[in-house]
Amino acid sequence: LFLLATIGVHIWKGKVIPKQPLYLMYVLNISMIIWGVLTGAYFGVNLPQHAFVKKFVILDTANFGETVYFCFCVALAQLLIAHIWNVVRYINSWNALAEVGRAGIVITMYFVANFLILSKPLPGFVIYLGIISIVLAFVFSCIGKKGEALVGNIFQFPFSVINSFGDIASYIRLFAVGYASMATAQAFNSLALNVGFNNILAGFFAAIILILGHSLNMAMGGLAVLVHGLRLNMLEFSGHLGQEWSGEKYNPLKRSKDV
Repeated sequence: LFLLATIGVHIWKGKVIPKQPLYLMYVLNISMIIWGVLTGAYFGVNLPQHAFVKKFVILDTANFGETVYFCFCVALAQLLIAHIWNVVRYINSWNALAEVGRAGIVITMYFVANFLILSKPLPGFVIYLGIISIVLAFVFSCIGKKGEALVGNIFQFPFSVINSFGDIASYIRLFAVGYASMATAQAFNSLALNVGFNNILAGFFAAIILILGHSLNMAMGGLAVLVHGLRLNMLEFSGHLGQEWSGEKYNPLKRSKDV
């Protein structure tokens, strides 16, 4: 439905509105459709084993561990892109080696998150990778700094290492959003079934429940994708990329100049 709406807006107002939001909506909607097919998400309905679309399912969302593991893989990929980007940016300075170390820290924390949260075994090389990565990141991030800048880097560094674990674990919100959407869809389905389809009046109210419930769920799902996507890009990804955002200081009790 969202894809059809995007196509309609593109045809109707495509010449007068910016193209980038339209392209973003195309990518978002097509990605959501592909994800729904790969996870077997069809309005919260449990697909029978003999269903044709069942053969396209590669991720069982009922398996929480598998879904959370996929979220951690997304986290690893996105945060590594940030540090690889920085390596290319700083290729002619010592900071490039510091970024290599930070990338190693991210990989280490990925395995630590899998170990602590999903109880997956911790590979033996992770300890050595973590030590080497921390040394690389610390030593080469301190080169060229003096005085307050050096002291600030020394005190800030341990927190950046800890934050790397938090950033990996933060991607579990993707699982939480998807699970909430699935639970909402199943709740409305159960409510409609309880009303029943035994007669015209009951069928009418059951259909209203399904239409309103799934419409609300789709709207909230689209909003959740945008909100959490922006959050992960503007905080976790941007933090590892070293990108800073500008804006106005939030001060709701500030006296207006016009008063």
